[in-house]
Amino acid sequence: MNPVEAQAPGKLMLSGEYAVLCNAPAILVPVERRVFVRIRPLQHGPSRLQATPLIEGSLEFAPDHGAFWMNPVQAHQALGMSARLLPRLWAMLSLRKSVAWVEIQVDSSELFEQHAGSQIKLGIGSSAAVSVALYRALQALVGDRVSTRDPARDLSTLLPVYRASLEADASGADLAASLYGDLIAVTPNHHGLAAQPLSWPEGLFYQPVWTQEAAQTVDFVERFTQWRQSDRCAESLVTELSSRAAQVVVSFQHESPALILEALAGFAQTLRRMDDHIVSSTASQQRIVSPAHQQLARLAERHGVVYKSCGAGGGDLGVALSDQRQSMQAFVDSLDSIQARPIALTAQTGPYMQ
Repeated sequence: MNPVEAQAPGKLMLSGEYAVLCNAPAILVPVERRVFVRIRPLQHGPSRLQATPLIEGSLEFAPDHGAFWMNPVQAHQALGMSARLLPRLWAMLSLRKSVAWVEIQVDSSELFEQHAGSQIKLGIGSSAAVSVALYRALQALVGDRVSTRDPARDLSTLLPVYRASLEADASGADLAASLYGDLIAVTPNHHGLAAQPLSWPEGLFYQPVWTQEAAQTVDFVERFTQWRQSDRCAESLVTELSSRAAQVVVSFQHESPALILEALAGFAQTLRRMDDHIVSSTASQQRIVSPAHQQLARLAERHGVVYKSCGAGGGDLGVALSDQRQSMQAFVDSLDSIQARPIALTAQTGPYMQ
């Protein structure tokens, strides 16, 4: 058996965060920061997994061992959801019947950024990208080659396993982005998720921005869920946010930069109002649209640029958009005045400023 390799891209959630948890559409942009997986057969066991940059050395596992991992506590502490994902993928693909011992190398270094002497994980869908790259490599290991790849089929197959491994509320939109590897609108339905390819309109520029802060998606999603259950204003705001998310998709279908900018500005405005309600009705003072994102939004407004936080928010990444290159460049140049910086994600689609 020869070694096999696979890869999957990260993503930016351009719009639809939180709304997608309520069956509204989201738009996701793939980025050229990738997770790489290589699997090679071993002559003897146990099998082992290397995860760069999460761990030094390797973690041993034996699929016929009751706990799968030889040291379950160490594996779950070091790998998080991936420690729950790999045994599920192994069982789903019936690898116990066809594979003896292997070495799995997972490299997600590109999804981290160096800052102040530390490696900080970016909010570009690392769990989803790892899931897709592992799934594709394991598929190849059992003979299901890339030539048979069907993103819609793979999404319906992988989504339940991904959600179960996360052990948290998740739309799975980032999983779809990694599987399709293209600009898509994702809409939840009774089958799981439906993905619709979109085209990036000519003349629409965008630039990801990093606040140089970290964010925990699970924490913010939990607060959102609690707020929906406790605040009587919640449903009207969620309905408005969902409507705004749908308008963004329609604007992309028209491929009109002006309509897209207007729709994204409206979505960002409603998200900020929702954030105010969540903060006022919960004990936590952590904001979805953090002070850093608020500062960036004010700076963007001065340059005639639309800015919004991406994903769960609370820090990490945002995105600036404009149909005027000079305005966008002026905004990017002004980032030196605050603790944020344009980040090189090398987008796979669309006019990108860096």
